[in-house]
Amino acid sequence: MRFPVELWETDLECQIIRQFLDAFAGHPVMLTDKLANTVFFTPEAEELLADRGEAIVNRLSFSLMGFGSKDRVPPGLTAALLGESVPWRGVVNLSSDDSPRLRFAEASAIRSPGRFLCGVVRFSASPASP
Repeated sequence: MRFPVELWETDLECQIIRQFLDAFAGHPVMLTDKLANTVFFTPEAEELLADRGEAIVNRLSFSLMGFGSKDRVPPGLTAALLGESVPWRGVVNLSSDDSPRLRFAEASAIRSPGRFLCGVVRFSASPASP
């Protein structure tokens, strides 16, 4: 998937995001916009979500994490993705069928001084422990 450089106002902001992704190379990571829509994901996240890139981009990140409606989203998850609180950590169900695929996830945001750059969801590569 092509990295969406046009989403950031400056080259420095784009460079910050790329450095973050480089630090997590080989891990399932999803980036979101200020509305929690998915804007980018690593190949490992695409594989973990078991869907093609075109089907993942611009989908609400909460639905990709198994939360069918907004009222089911855990408290703190939205605030963490917007950088308004500490990171959120929990178990998410990446399955849309009858066989659950539970993974540990951590949601947070990347901010530049005074400016939201993107939300970040990092998934474990292995199933969550019961």
